[in-house]
Amino acid sequence: MKKKIIILVSSIVFLLLVGGGIAAYYFWYVPEKIRKEKLLNYEITEYINNYYDLLEQRKFNEANIFLKNFRIFLKERESHTSLLAFYYSYSMENALWYMQKDYEKMKVIFPEMERLLKKIEKSKLSEDKILTAKWSYISDLKKFYYKNNEHKKAFVVIENFITTNGGERKLEEQELPILYAIYADKADCLLKLGEFEKCKKYIEKAIALSIHSEDKRQYHIALLQMAELYLNWEKPDVALKYTQKAHEIYQSRRSYCYFAMAYYQQKKMEEAKKYYSLSVRCKKLPSVSDNSMKEFGKLLSE
Repeated sequence: MKKKIIILVSSIVFLLLVGGGIAAYYFWYVPEKIRKEKLLNYEITEYINNYYDLLEQRKFNEANIFLKNFRIFLKERESHTSLLAFYYSYSMENALWYMQKDYEKMKVIFPEMERLLKKIEKSKLSEDKILTAKWSYISDLKKFYYKNNEHKKAFVVIENFITTNGGERKLEEQELPILYAIYADKADCLLKLGEFEKCKKYIEKAIALSIHSEDKRQYHIALLQMAELYLNWEKPDVALKYTQKAHEIYQSRRSYCYFAMAYYQQKKMEEAKKYYSLSVRCKKLPSVSDNSMKEFGKLLSE
């Protein structure tokens, strides 16, 4: 009996060792491609984060050199992930030109983005990733039209994107992270076109999508977008309410500026000047356009 127990225990140990060996094989060799892909994703994320840090610090020359090195890094790695990242490198470049107000350089990039999009559509990437890549192109195109005061064109490209991808209901059913950006950008265009009621509807959608987001910046910006709507509507009391909600999340240059603008509309000049001064000194994004700041500064000095 004792001998049988020893044999049984030995057999179990052997099976465990064999099983462990097989598990080790599958862990170390079969998923190697997956592990390499995860490492590549990590390295790409580091590149992207460092690049946008340079932009935020307005170190544009350094950012340009960094972007070139990023593309060299991607060209040395052939995969669907590197293809997608190379495509997004053009959006990264667009952000550089956008911040430098060199919008014509953005225009040159769009044909290259279109070419890469065709390759991405034929790749084995998931539908969600392909759709997000398409939106990146539309978002950049919207910014280009927006800065050229072609707000109707900006609105049309967003509407076409929504329509060709199944409409709002389908996009909402897919629960895509980009839906917040789609609604926020659409609201932005409607605001510029003076469609205040429609604009409000899409800001409300953006707020609902961002309120529980881990990225509090989205919620902050959506609240300030609503404040901007009510400033344009000349309803400073409501604008103050939304600005205060955003300001409680964190203090940004834009939130200070919207306080100043709301107090100006209420003819509370001391408060308006105080918050304008705080806005000028604040470096925390989101910001307000330099032209808007200058124009508002002139109003306060009159």
